[in-house]
Amino acid sequence: MSPRTWFGSILKGCAALGLGLLMSCSGGGGGSQPQPTPAPVISGFTPGSAGPGEAVTISGSNLSGASVKFNGTAATITSNTASQVVATVPAAATNGPISVTTPGGTATSVVNFMINQAPSTPTIVGPTSGITLHPATYNLSSTDAEG
Repeated sequence: MSPRTWFGSILKGCAALGLGLLMSCSGGGGGSQPQPTPAPVISGFTPGSAGPGEAVTISGSNLSGASVKFNGTAATITSNTASQVVATVPAAATNGPISVTTPGGTATSVVNFMINQAPSTPTIVGPTSGITLHPATYNLSSTDAEG
């Protein structure tokens, strides 16, 4: 490469101001500058509520390489593309926003995610003493209803 060609490639994208004086350069060097990683965007998630251990699909853009938190509690990622992340609701999650962090930054949902709690086991309340059960005898017989 001749010196003139090399110098021309260095100044590619520069504007001159008469008499060979440099006015400004954009990009310079003829090579491409590293571009910043775009910030993630959350456009929605489904379902809007789920219980611990259930999958939630988060949709948006720039989601590659994501980590997910449910109201600050880290979740396990089961699938991740640039436009969608599938995460498992952690056992310790509470109601609140979903956040997605990528090399480009962090996005937080505008709408809160709601945790469905497991139904509680019913408790039978009654007297703890004084109950007596008496045995009973039942005679069961069958009759032919048709005849």
